Amino acid sequence: MMDFSEYLDLQDEDGAKLVGHRIWLFNVLYEHLFNHRRADQIIECFPTLTMEKVYACLLYYERNKDECRRFIDEEIARREAHRKSDAETHREKAGELRARLASRRRTA
Repeated sequence: MMDFSEYLDLQDEDGAKLVGHRIWLFNVLYEHLFNHRRADQIIECFPTLTMEKVYACLLYYERNKDECRRFIDEEIARREAHRKSDAETHREKAGELRARLASRRRTA
């Protein structure tokens, strides 16, 4: 069995992170699974990554699909809940800002 510790910090409290980067495994897998990006295209999204690290992420996914799908689903749900919470929290402020912007556009 391959030791992924050279590539992934699986013990990070915020989730699996690529060693030496501020990029999470979720980000690489999301690009691959949901945006249908190939490894070379993922590197375009994250230019500090090497092809080796991207392939390590993809191999980790292939060997741990159930676990990865679970944490991907959980992270997507967490982000969506956060987005909705932010939208509700800032709805009034956003309305005020839109009104100010519309007013400026009318006077410009």
